Amino acid sequence: MKLFILLFGTRNLEVNKFMYLKKTLDNRVYELYSNWVLELARNAARDNKKNRIIPRHVLLAVRNDDELGKLLADAADGVLPNIHNVLLPKKIDKGGEKIPAASQPNAYKSPKKS
Repeated sequence: MKLFILLFGTRNLEVNKFMYLKKTLDNRVYELYSNWVLELARNAARDNKKNRIIPRHVLLAVRNDDELGKLLADAADGVLPNIHNVLLPKKIDKGGEKIPAASQPNAYKSPKKS
């Protein structure tokens, strides 16, 4: 036992035990969050009458949930979708006339690379 303490030290064992517990707890938290996101994405897919979860369903799930939206608000990876103006839904103005999607003032346009 004394040789073991001389070689590894009791403090080193305590640090290793702490790091193991921290890693285990982190893994459980990540698993909890991933299950939460997948459940919400599954509900979004079901609302859209789809059997498979696509990245759009995950995005809808995260953005529609207040807590996850705040947690992942600054997370950025990948590319924002470029939706053509023709495919955007048409808005109806106050007079009841449809406004074409191409002439809508808030239509999203991706930045052009020069």
